[in-house]
Amino acid sequence: MQGATCMTLEELRSATNNFSSSNLVGHGMFGEVYNGLLHG
Repeated sequence: MQGATCMTLEELRSATNNFSSSNLVGHGMFGEVYNGLLHG
């Protein structure tokens, strides 16, 4: 198992279509959970 990957806010915005409500999966203990697609 690999460690966590650090990502910039811009990368997260791009992956989630600017945190679009259509990508909202649910609410976790620490906030909203979004589905996203990483390119690369």
